[in-house]
Amino acid sequence: MVKIIYDLPDFLSAEIPYKELSLDFMKETEPNEKIIEIVIYSNLKSGVLLQKEDLICDMLIDKYPKTKREYIILSDYI
Repeated sequence: MVKIIYDLPDFLSAEIPYKELSLDFMKETEPNEKIIEIVIYSNLKSGVLLQKEDLICDMLIDKYPKTKREYIILSDYI
């Protein structure tokens, strides 16, 4: 988890220009369902942002395959 958080700004900036990044740590109704919500604020158009969301999510899963966390990536056009 610490490695993901530490690497995230460089990891994201290689794929998407962003103005702001926020992380939210949540639990779902089941105690073992823990979620990292990553919100990326960017000037890219919404269609491009949606494509980047999918790409970044896939890359995170490939880079950190042994994590027991669920990623939710949201992007917002600013």
